[in-house]
Amino acid sequence: MLIDTLANRYHCLPSEIAARGDTLDVYILTEALKIRAYHDKLADAKASGKVLPMKKKYTQEELKAIVERSKQSGN
Repeated sequence: MLIDTLANRYHCLPSEIAARGDTLDVYILTEALKIRAYHDKLADAKASGKVLPMKKKYTQEELKAIVERSKQSGN
């Protein structure tokens, strides 16, 4: 399905994607689809009056742990 989706997006044949595409193309497409799905959820929530989906909010302790892990991996 990824090859078909990429071919549709870039208006080319699936064989061209198979021959010339790489993992960066797949990564960009995957992230673009995630963003589109998130915006669709936002629009649906606004239209129906539901609570808007939110990104995860980290606690102070979670943020400190992330900083510590990054300091340790940098050594």
